[in-house]
Amino acid sequence: MVYGIQYPFEKQIDEKTRQSQLKANMERGNHKSALKEDERQHVTKLMRTDVENGYAVPITAEGVRRLKDAEVYPVGLQDQNTIDERGNVIPKKRVTHDLSHNRKTGESVNQRVDMTQLKPAMYGHAMSRVLHLIHHIRRRHPGKRILCNKFDIDKAYRRLHTRASTAAKCIAMWFLDDMWTGEASEENSVGLVLTRLPFGSSPAPDKFCTVSETVFDLGGDLLACEEWDGGAVFFRNAEL
Repeated sequence: MVYGIQYPFEKQIDEKTRQSQLKANMERGNHKSALKEDERQHVTKLMRTDVENGYAVPITAEGVRRLKDAEVYPVGLQDQNTIDERGNVIPKKRVTHDLSHNRKTGESVNQRVDMTQLKPAMYGHAMSRVLHLIHHIRRRHPGKRILCNKFDIDKAYRRLHTRASTAAKCIAMWFLDDMWTGEASEENSVGLVLTRLPFGSSPAPDKFCTVSETVFDLGGDLLACEEWDGGAVFFRNAEL
């Protein structure tokens, strides 16, 4: 949380292979899902949002080539659903970084990660787990109301920053707004160095869950602590 997330790589690629992959991926471009005529505007909007929020650092294409340990991976656009403030299901777009690209050679970021150093993440069976928890709470606290709340952390993975060495391995190439009015070229392209956890990274679920569960567990323990005085909390640099 202080120095940023670092991926536990099992192996590294040599400089010759890295430069070869960098050149090939920059020439290849992004996935078709991000390049469809009616979808490009959504990708541009999401990319711009990452830059404006400080989640991504824009650099030139030549800057990407000169950046130490730089790796470029294609992005795609994924259709998802979310809910509004009234609980209605509404469509949602999400840019994904394909860090499994080059999987045939076994040299992608995701394939080089040492999965044995990541904690197992459980997906699914949410309702069963909630029911077991309710049963446990009821046995310990009979007769008391049980409140349940569901919320979505907006841009969850963007809440955690990565180390510079990791960010350099997650660069996406996109284009300036006027690229679609003419011919796409390197002159109007820009490299976006993502300094936060990307959607499409195999270590991301473990890293996010470790931090978020620690924070939530600590918050719950503090609320249950009789000696805790929330009004007397001292925030560092609060005067700023």
